[in-house]
Amino acid sequence: MIGLSQIKTPRVSDMRARRSNSIEKPSSAICLTVYSKLASRVAPGYARASPNPYRRPHMMIVVVYLLLIVLIIAGMWKVFEKAGQPGWAAIVPFYNAFVLTTKIAQKEILWFVLLFIPLVNIVAAIIVSIEVAKKFGKGAGFGVGLALLGFIFYPILGFGDAQYEGRGAHSLDDEKW
Repeated sequence: MIGLSQIKTPRVSDMRARRSNSIEKPSSAICLTVYSKLASRVAPGYARASPNPYRRPHMMIVVVYLLLIVLIIAGMWKVFEKAGQPGWAAIVPFYNAFVLTTKIAQKEILWFVLLFIPLVNIVAAIIVSIEVAKKFGKGAGFGVGLALLGFIFYPILGFGDAQYEGRGAHSLDDEKW
């Protein structure tokens, strides 16, 4: 156990000189010194100051984020290829939304324009995603999943056994009785 006599503190004569001029509380440097001395006894290595204590957790977040991006790109690439579109179109900004909306979901170009209007784009993205899901033989719930949790549902759609049915084939929902 560390004793207070082992911690270097200001001399008593210095303290008396300071008291005569003004009343001061102990400086934070003294408190920090006491804390680091005590903490080094309890958990060696944790009391030392490191240049960036958050470096490793921050790096793990970046790695997980990059893996999610690669997963989304790979899933969308496969979806585009299944639909008969070039896979590289999945990584080109704006063009991928255009191809997804007009070629894969087979919606009018108006739906592509709606994707750029704030608040309207949320509804438009959900409707386009539902249409993409229907073109692959999936339901509306899967389409909502494509819109809200694309990093999960696009790889499922791309790497799964779903086949694109949009080239002239139509579902029972499209038929008029």
